[in-house]
Amino acid sequence: MRPSMVLQGRGLDLIRCYLGIGLFVRGALFIAHPDVLFSYMERSNRWFVPLALSHYVVMAHLCGGVLLALGLLTRWSAAAQIPPLLGAVFYVHYGEGLLSAGQSLEFAGLVLFLLLVFTVTGAGAWSLDHVLQHSEELREHRVSEAPDRPLVQN
Repeated sequence: MRPSMVLQGRGLDLIRCYLGIGLFVRGALFIAHPDVLFSYMERSNRWFVPLALSHYVVMAHLCGGVLLALGLLTRWSAAAQIPPLLGAVFYVHYGEGLLSAGQSLEFAGLVLFLLLVFTVTGAGAWSLDHVLQHSEELREHRVSEAPDRPLVQN
């Protein structure tokens, strides 16, 4: 494999780690300042839907962010983040339009795009998914090369 391809793969791993850390921090901020999250969701006239969604968003960001940063269950943790980001893009920030002062729509769209990428591609070589997959392959390889005779001889 060419060195440039290896570096590109590592770059995606670094982006995945940064994305996971950013989502975790966002979830922690929603816990520290729940009024911010509720202000996003107060557009609904029902009390249960915003409450349930806020719990899902916080848990998805906290747990999914850590899992993304570690590269563990990468596709699942990225996919779990997609519904809150779809809501952020099309429900919360869409009215602000592109190129607004806060650039919230552009940023939410970028995060949504990256989550879609990692849902499709999974984690790279610098991930626990990769380590676990290769340790399983190594274990299977050792079992397939094991001799047919018993290890203990009489």
